[in-house]
Amino acid sequence: MLHTINEYQEDFTVAAAENLSEDSKATDPKEEMANHVAVLKIYARRVLEDQELLEPWEEIDKSVRVIEFFALGSSFECTHRELVKVLYKDLSRAAIR
Repeated sequence: MLHTINEYQEDFTVAAAENLSEDSKATDPKEEMANHVAVLKIYARRVLEDQELLEPWEEIDKSVRVIEFFALGSSFECTHRELVKVLYKDLSRAAIR
């Protein structure tokens, strides 16, 4: 049976959300934010510096991590600008442009 990309996206989104909610119960919010930053920077370097495309599951994971990162940051009363700076810190200027 053929599946549409939307069906796969729904499956990945549910799986990612379940994993994320399980992880967040056992992890300190600051550690969780640090983990999200580390993984998001890996994705950013691959896309921006190495010109790679992320796999579909990585795109979904990235989206979930970004949402969770900004939600956690907001709970610590960080501004959007401060959180973006954290994500872009240590990336090369050429890659960002």
